[in-house]
Amino acid sequence: MANTLGTLNASLIAQRGLELLVTDYPVIGQIVSDFSNEDVKYNQTITTRIPSVGTVQDYSTTNGYVASGVDTTDVSVTLSNFKHATFEINDAEFSATNRNLVEDYSQAFSVALGDAIMSSIGALFTSGNFSYSTTQAVSGANRKTVIVAPNTALNKRKVGKNRFGIFNSDLYAALLSDDSIVDLTFKGVGIGEAQLPVIHGVALSEYTDLSTTSNLI
Repeated sequence: MANTLGTLNASLIAQRGLELLVTDYPVIGQIVSDFSNEDVKYNQTITTRIPSVGTVQDYSTTNGYVASGVDTTDVSVTLSNFKHATFEINDAEFSATNRNLVEDYSQAFSVALGDAIMSSIGALFTSGNFSYSTTQAVSGANRKTVIVAPNTALNKRKVGKNRFGIFNSDLYAALLSDDSIVDLTFKGVGIGEAQLPVIHGVALSEYTDLSTTSNLI
């Protein structure tokens, strides 16, 4: 009996590649977590909505609970940046070795795709895209200056609590060298993991190719 497994092989590689993608590039999972297989078209426009914040009113002994109007703002996103890293393994190649080809190539798939996605995301990290920014030199970077201070500024502006930080390698290394993080977060036993945990409610990630020219870090 002959089997045709080409499509199955590709699906396995794609599935494993996406798993590695969010592991090797955790910030991608913090920005978006929907990797569903729902069909979409190139240049298709997706519209989401931001509801307005309703006003709080006092109860009126004359009119009771008076309703206020509600409003939403449409936000449109055009799906025009389709990234892919495609490999093909035929059945003869797959069965001719005892190597785990799915694992081998899914790792390469995730690295290539992750780099491309992060490059596109990183290009948006410019001060012109944000109303507020904080500049911090690496020489003075520590838990207080790059986590506590920006966190406090966000709290004062009533920004939501789902927060993450993306740092270039120099700033990330400064945090790894911060004794207060090692002592308080890791109970004085040293850092046993390659990545810093959530600190003061901020998930921290390193992106080695993050530009420092006119960019937020």
